[in-house]
Amino acid sequence: MRSSPGCLLERLLKIMAVFSTLALIVMMLVTVADVSMANFLHRPIVGTFDLVATLLVFAVFLGVPITFRREANIVVDVVDHFASGKTVAKFQLASRILSLLFLLILLYNMLGPALDAYRYGEKKPELGLPLFVIWIPILIGIAVAVWSVVATLLHGRAQSDGASK
Repeated sequence: MRSSPGCLLERLLKIMAVFSTLALIVMMLVTVADVSMANFLHRPIVGTFDLVATLLVFAVFLGVPITFRREANIVVDVVDHFASGKTVAKFQLASRILSLLFLLILLYNMLGPALDAYRYGEKKPELGLPLFVIWIPILIGIAVAVWSVVATLLHGRAQSDGASK
């Protein structure tokens, strides 16, 4: 039995959301542990700043695709209150197309710095973590966000409760 691309996308988005959430939880726990150890034992955790900054990248960029798929971006719906349904639908289509263009430009402009980080072997100062590792969730997140917007353009909005718009 074959899975449809939409079903595969939804599974991937759920997995990415779980990893994004785990990154946030670990960030929070490491920060609390670091502050507690620094205040009570006068021994902060070495590398906390690097770890939290790295986990922030994972949390943000692994969470971006599901935001685009659910169309949960922050919007200002001033026109929605006085424009016709057709006009609002045209604006929504335009916003999806502009989102896709933005993400494609973003992805294109991130490839160079990601390759540079790999080529030159830069590392995080405290942890020694290679910087190209940080680019992996960024590139994956933006690429899957592109896929999410394309899926939304082709198949319409995916509601979180499974209902169609």
